[in-house]
Amino acid sequence: MKNFAFVLGLVLLAAFSAAGGEGFAATAARVPGGRGTLCLTFDDRNFGDWKRALPVFDRYGAHATFFVCGPLDRAAILAMRELRRHGHSLGLHGFGHASAVKLLAEKGGEGYLDAEVRPQLKVAASNGLKVCSWSYPFSSRSVATDVLLAKYFRHLRTGAVFGRDPKVRPLAECDELYMRLADVRTRLLFPSAGIGSLTGEEAKDVTTALERLARTDEVLVLYAHAILADGKGNGNDMRLNALEEILSAARVRNVRVLGFDEL
Repeated sequence: MKNFAFVLGLVLLAAFSAAGGEGFAATAARVPGGRGTLCLTFDDRNFGDWKRALPVFDRYGAHATFFVCGPLDRAAILAMRELRRHGHSLGLHGFGHASAVKLLAEKGGEGYLDAEVRPQLKVAASNGLKVCSWSYPFSSRSVATDVLLAKYFRHLRTGAVFGRDPKVRPLAECDELYMRLADVRTRLLFPSAGIGSLTGEEAKDVTTALERLARTDEVLVLYAHAILADGKGNGNDMRLNALEEILSAARVRNVRVLGFDEL
């Protein structure tokens, strides 16, 4: 009997090692029915655009993360509550949308938190809105700001790829953007890439990224600002029909579209 238990232990250890050391925790982290996870994130205060996009998200059973900047006034709180009711994740983007590195140098750690972070957290908490994620304005960050914000947030989002030409460096080849699903639950800093109107080469670029996710079971974070029905706006704004194209392509490839709180 002792020999049998010993052999059984070796078999289990070998199975654990063959799975990359992920074991039961990684198995529990996987959501049945899909491979790969896309996290769409949106910044600033585009409440009207975001709320008009809710039926599209609902149609595909998809969730995003919305990072709100500025004072959490009545308009912001009402919009955040509606987004939460539809299953989306909420994040903060700074009271003054300031550069974290610059403001930290000017005011120090406590001054930075008092000016940029705590005012939003206080109002969110007083309105029963739990917020676990932060998006760096201008993707301005340092190890020092990460340490400060880690006391208040589970995930920090920053940019990683700027001025990327999809013809030269496709999104699917930007390895620094992809994270293992088994790692994201304990990971603090999330890299991301910006996507805009998604026409021509950009649309193909996102499609190949979704194909990578479907093959590898990784997590990819993308960001935009507004979601516009008329297609106007700056390079960080997404068209509503482009959003639907992404969600449709993700569904066809069985890629999950989740908010940060669901990771």
